[in-house]
Amino acid sequence: MPRCESAPCIVISIPFKDDERAIYAIVPHTTTLWATRFEVPTELRWLAHGAFDTQGIRPVPGTVFMRRLGTVAGDLLLKVEASARLWLGL
Repeated sequence: MPRCESAPCIVISIPFKDDERAIYAIVPHTTTLWATRFEVPTELRWLAHGAFDTQGIRPVPGTVFMRRLGTVAGDLLLKVEASARLWLGL
């Protein structure tokens, strides 16, 4: 999980082909919680208490990534995916 645009986020993307734009989708982390069904709480030792907010999904270019903070476990990623699907109506 990298730090991007001055805040931690999860990058959700696939590898790009040479003729495609390298635009990544991110799910930002927040410490300002609203307790909505679109927030996925997280307690990672290297990240402040908070949640990943799937309502904040947005595209960003790869140039905004500052550094990798760590990785998230598969079960947390599945919860983020389920929340994103719910919000997007997929």
